[in-house]
Amino acid sequence: MHFRPSKNDEEVENSFHLLLNTATTPEQASSTIKRKKKNTFIAIVLAFIGGVFLLGLGHFYIGRILRGILLLVTGVVLRLSMLFITENLIGNLGRILLMVNIFSIFTLWILQTYDAYRLTK
Repeated sequence: MHFRPSKNDEEVENSFHLLLNTATTPEQASSTIKRKKKNTFIAIVLAFIGGVFLLGLGHFYIGRILRGILLLVTGVVLRLSMLFITENLIGNLGRILLMVNIFSIFTLWILQTYDAYRLTK
């Protein structure tokens, strides 16, 4: 008894080999799947202005949900730690930690805005 693959099996296998041969990273593999092109301006506005309150909004718009969730959680943790620092730490250590925290939030805000821009290009 010989197993003969159906046409659907061959199509799946061919597309799988195409994906393996053309994509070397997960980013490239996901880019081989066709997505609807998102508006760059809207992504930047959501990331930049929305990022003041909630990091990751531009990534949610683009369709990068996991990255948006990671940015959102990181932003919330950084902001909550800033509250802890201002409430509980006094003196030079508190000031230094607060400055590091503010710098981290600002850097993440700018980087996630640039990433949203880059992903829509």
